[in-house]
Amino acid sequence: MLVKLLKQTARDTNFWTGLGVILLAIFLYSASFDIREFITTRVGASFLPRLTAVLFAILGAILVLGSFRCTQPVETVEQESEVNATAKEPQVFGGLPAVGLSVLLMSLYVGLINSVGFIVTSAVYIFLQILILSKDAKRNYLLFVLVSIIIPVVVYLLFVKIFKVMIPAGILG
Repeated sequence: MLVKLLKQTARDTNFWTGLGVILLAIFLYSASFDIREFITTRVGASFLPRLTAVLFAILGAILVLGSFRCTQPVETVEQESEVNATAKEPQVFGGLPAVGLSVLLMSLYVGLINSVGFIVTSAVYIFLQILILSKDAKRNYLLFVLVSIIIPVVVYLLFVKIFKVMIPAGILG
């Protein structure tokens, strides 16, 4: 029983993804201690990276624990994946191509955020990331655009007006 569970977990991409996200969270949290604080406040420059690291760790733990909760035998999972591969249902884009595109997109985001600004760069990033992850699924472009605009504006206002954290305004500033 335990051997089957370990074999199944070793094949489960959620387990490995979760483990990678947890390691990323640990790295991000430890790197946040190198951020210099210019003002003495409760919410300083290291607040957002630490909050992000904690949220990543929670997400990673959910993925890892979820991989253990699956009670289907490995053979059943393989049979279902073969049936899904032959079916014409749209699948969510995933795997190595999605990861590669996401890393490229994140790199561009980080490179452009100071010059273009948080709101514009984040809106474009969120929209394109949604497109990457929903490749063959039904797309609701109006919803994608609304989410891509509302989230960066709310986050910007929250951090600039409430937490008094400087965020690059870029071309809108």
